[in-house]
Amino acid sequence: MEALNEALLEPTSGATRENDAAPVRLEWAGVGVVAGRKRRVILSEASGKAEAGRTLALLGPSGAGKTTLLRCLAGRAAPDAGSVRLVVSGGSTRAARAVFVEQEDVFCPELTAREHLRFRAGLALWRRDRSRAANAKAADGRAAELLETFGLETVADHPRVGAPADARALGGPRGLSGGERKRLAVALEVVGSPKVVFADEPTSGLDSQLAASVVRTLAKLARGGAVVVFSIHQPSQRCFDLCDDLVVLAHGRTLYTGPAADAVTQLAPPPEISALPPAEAILEVAARDVPTANPELVKAPRRFATARAPAPQAPFYARALALAHRGVVTQLRRCARASA
Repeated sequence: MEALNEALLEPTSGATRENDAAPVRLEWAGVGVVAGRKRRVILSEASGKAEAGRTLALLGPSGAGKTTLLRCLAGRAAPDAGSVRLVVSGGSTRAARAVFVEQEDVFCPELTAREHLRFRAGLALWRRDRSRAANAKAADGRAAELLETFGLETVADHPRVGAPADARALGGPRGLSGGERKRLAVALEVVGSPKVVFADEPTSGLDSQLAASVVRTLAKLARGGAVVVFSIHQPSQRCFDLCDDLVVLAHGRTLYTGPAADAVTQLAPPPEISALPPAEAILEVAARDVPTANPELVKAPRRFATARAPAPQAPFYARALALAHRGVVTQLRRCARASA
């Protein structure tokens, strides 16, 4: 989990004040990706857009190219063809800060949810013109705000985060549930109020109720004015209803892009499929869409420039103190658990 370092920007007005810059939409056209010595096409002519204030889900069967497209949109992988740009209002690039929530979350098992958020907020919100007590108070306030927003108040101080499910089977400490861990992972990434949020299959491994709580959390971020894009595999009907827009992929090609409510109508599945719930019907259509020929990669002649959009960061000594404090607390609790 780390902040996106580069974003493609096109100011929609001549304003240059930092507070005026806010994302309007993320759009891409003709995105293509090839892999391997045989230049196998992973994505071909992928196009679409994500609007601020609306959630966009990348949907498709396994191997459709969802994660590849997501990483290209987030700047984590360079497409072999096509263009991606983030259109903002105003001219500041700093207001276009973005984050990427990985599919696998990483936490300190011995720390609580509040301690994780306080640690991250202490680094993201640190200001030189404030005293140490004032910085700590700001971090505590931001942590409390996020705990309330993401529904983690009841587990803020107990239990500790604990180990992931696979490590618990080997004797690791128990802690938060899968849904709570996913919501905490998203909360940690949005401490600095990013304008664009990418999430790679945030509902993976969760039951329908927990998955819906995670998607509902992403919808809250979108309603706050952020551009939210995430990939999802076999969503329940509850999760599907929380998605505003869809991009349906199959074999690297885009079958549909637009409002989620219109997807089934536009894809026009046969009668035996149209009777299924919308999410299942869409996946069934995508799975049956077998290309008759290998897709071609169309090279895009344009070359786009990038603009830096780093997240705020505390100075070295503040980071060193925070890391030392976290390390001491973690080690003491680990020793206490071992001797219990």
